[in-house]
Amino acid sequence: MNQDLYQKLIDYSFRLLAKKRYTSSEIENKLVQFLAKREIENKELIASVLDRLFELKYLDDKQYTNDYISDRLRFKPRGKFMIKNELSKKGVDAHLVEEYFKNNEIDEMNIAIDLLKNREKKWKGKSAFEKKSKAARYLASKGFQSDIVYKTINHWYNLS
Repeated sequence: MNQDLYQKLIDYSFRLLAKKRYTSSEIENKLVQFLAKREIENKELIASVLDRLFELKYLDDKQYTNDYISDRLRFKPRGKFMIKNELSKKGVDAHLVEEYFKNNEIDEMNIAIDLLKNREKKWKGKSAFEKKSKAARYLASKGFQSDIVYKTINHWYNLS
């Protein structure tokens, strides 16, 4: 193993991780790009760098998943579907996401109701039909599945 190149990859990883958190997949992609610019392909070297980052606890996809979902629900609420999609794009293993949702009960309907409360002001003066259709599109765009969307709209507009 080229020790000089290994150290460059470690240093590069530290610089990236000092700025923001990444998943192991994202860091792996960054390292592949780093080597590709230098016309080098060395999967073993990348694997050893990733192993070292896991060993030093700079990478932890389970903790990343937990933090990402809790922050997402607190600051920019989305439905489970969209959160799963976002984490999938970041390369997080689907079983980690499923494990989080299995161990942490998320009340999507209350989240959706809170989103509608904030949005309702914008729909002032619209007919009930327009409000319902706008609410349905809005909640769907935030990653809520159709059953949650319909239950929330029925609850919000007292149709049940």
